[in-house]
Amino acid sequence: MSNLRKKVAKHQQNRRLAALNMLGTPVASDNEDSEDSDHSSVIGDAIIPNLSQSVIEEELRLCVDDIGEKRASSREVALSRLVRLLSHFYCGSFFDSHPNSKTALLELLLRSVRKPSNTHECMLALKAVALVMVNEGQLEQEDEDLYSLVAPTLKNIIQDNTSPIQVKCQSIDTLAMITFSSASASSVQGGLDYFYKILVSKGSVTTTVVATSDDVLTSDQDEEQDEQELSAHDVQLLLVSTLHAYGLLYASVYGHDRGLKEEAWDEWQSAMPAHLDLLESASKDVRVAAGKNVALMYECSHTFKKLDTFTDEDEDNQNTGLVVDEELSEYEELDDLIDILKRLSTESSRRVNKQDRKTQKSAFRDILKSIEQGEKPKEKLKLGRQRLVFRGWGTV
Repeated sequence: MSNLRKKVAKHQQNRRLAALNMLGTPVASDNEDSEDSDHSSVIGDAIIPNLSQSVIEEELRLCVDDIGEKRASSREVALSRLVRLLSHFYCGSFFDSHPNSKTALLELLLRSVRKPSNTHECMLALKAVALVMVNEGQLEQEDEDLYSLVAPTLKNIIQDNTSPIQVKCQSIDTLAMITFSSASASSVQGGLDYFYKILVSKGSVTTTVVATSDDVLTSDQDEEQDEQELSAHDVQLLLVSTLHAYGLLYASVYGHDRGLKEEAWDEWQSAMPAHLDLLESASKDVRVAAGKNVALMYECSHTFKKLDTFTDEDEDNQNTGLVVDEELSEYEELDDLIDILKRLSTESSRRVNKQDRKTQKSAFRDILKSIEQGEKPKEKLKLGRQRLVFRGWGTV
């Protein structure tokens, strides 16, 4: 047994060394104690300073070096630094100048992702995976290979009924992000189908254990599996993450007149039954997320036609109306949908707390305006001295 442990430890060390070498990181000698290593980092808990490209690259190397540490606390600190670094600085040029560096870093991060017993480390690693994929350089041809490297691990976590709910939700968020940023068109469509299956099953497919013909579950194992079923609250969290994921991919395929209207229409028609069910969820967050997806899909599958009137509130905003393409039939249950949205936009039941009622009313008023009047929502974002304005559900 001791020999086997030594072989496993040696194999893990070799993988770490390979990753570090690909990233150009100086590797300490075997005689140095990794627990006594002292890496000076410019990334702390304070506000991120302005850093030069050389400092960013050195900080990235230090983070990667510490991710290979034996102590979990050291790995968590390194992952936190890496997440902050990738969140604030573009590192695509570094990955371009170091061939295979992104693959090596992702493989290192997947080691932490596969440690669900350490929830904090796993969550940080999942966030880092998404940020690494978003920080893509010019080597776009390798993106699909990287997606294929990461996606199966994320799906395994989502399907594993022993995974903590927060890890499942973060895996869904990360899977949606890497599909959006790096997957091929066919893989994006596959992602839509995958998330749709979770929605239509109301999360039950994420706790399904696929058994082979040779698997025989004892009564104790059956009881253990039943005890691991998700609670109603956990299912709601899972559905909110999945709704956001589905909406992101739908917008990436059909938003801003991308794709064909007929395909957007067909996808909307097939997804509406599941979303209508979720509009009646006991969770305010599920209802709002489902409603925003409905507005998004309606916007993308219809054509905006400018009218001749303008609003006084926003001189840049022209009144628009939504019309259906002549070759496409109107949604048969539109009147019922509008009735549901009106009810949710005027919710007054005391079974829903005051703050939730306020949030829900505000969200569904915007949703109802989009479907009834074709009014696009608008959100503003300030970045330093710049102000960005986002219009339409496909962008907000």
